[in-house]
Amino acid sequence: MAKAKRLEQLLLFINQKKQFTLKELADEFKVSARTIQRDLLHLMDRGLPILSEYGPHGGYTLMREKILPPIGFSESEALSFLFALQWLGESDSFPYAKDAHSAREKLMNYLSDDGIKQLSNIEKKWQGNRPLSDQVPVHLPLFFQAAMEQRIINVEYEWLGDLRISILQPIGVIENGHNWYSPCYNPAEKTVQLLNLKNIKTAVIENECHHVNEYSALPVSQWNVLVSPEKNLNLHVTLNNNGTNKALNHPVLCRNTKLSSKRSGQIQTIIPREALPLYAEWIWAFGADAYVVSPSELVDYLRAKTDEMAQIYETITAAPKV
Repeated sequence: MAKAKRLEQLLLFINQKKQFTLKELADEFKVSARTIQRDLLHLMDRGLPILSEYGPHGGYTLMREKILPPIGFSESEALSFLFALQWLGESDSFPYAKDAHSAREKLMNYLSDDGIKQLSNIEKKWQGNRPLSDQVPVHLPLFFQAAMEQRIINVEYEWLGDLRISILQPIGVIENGHNWYSPCYNPAEKTVQLLNLKNIKTAVIENECHHVNEYSALPVSQWNVLVSPEKNLNLHVTLNNNGTNKALNHPVLCRNTKLSSKRSGQIQTIIPREALPLYAEWIWAFGADAYVVSPSELVDYLRAKTDEMAQIYETITAAPKV
């Protein structure tokens, strides 16, 4: 057996046994005790925590938890692990946050400069809540790829009740309220649209040459800076204690939440008119813990949603009992 293969098998055997003698290892791998001893020293030099014990019942003991053999990752696989570890490790409720940070540091040490740059780009172009929605739109990977690579896509989609076909440049993807969204620049209209990806009928990356705006450094969470001032709305929401806690823990609203007193707070910011349905869903989830001062469009949206819910329950109440 080649030395590299023997070292890999030896590591697996040690992880399983935890306590062993040189003779046991020599018999298992059919080599001399001196060869096994050199192999053990090689593994110890690579960080395997082995403790030697002397005496008639002595031998070797694996001191801590199991160490995996070397695993070869492609750079894209490493990037997926690093991003997942970073995202999970940010949660205070994640029980392996310390281990996730340690594993991330180890992987980062072997990542190329291009890989580190790509990881930074992933973190800018993807935004999600925990837990993620199980309902993943078919075209989500394509929109994310286009945002990462600064590509133009040809899209057929529903927009305000109409079916449209447009050339768009995705800026990133956002998950919230079990829906996935993508803010996209529309060069024909010179505006930014926030698309709900479940409304996408078809989407393909354009291979023809198109002018592409430079959005690689723009985090998707800040896409509203691209919206023209005349298309913005002033958002003002007052919050009770529970609402303030919810807002401070929200991945987007937290940046614009201010404490008014010990038991209340408020959200004040500028939002794009295109994003009104998205913000309405966020505020709707606060229930009676939030009161919308402005804009009036948001008040109307929430009132209509409340009336819709009331009608549903009136129908249920009026239904004959069997």
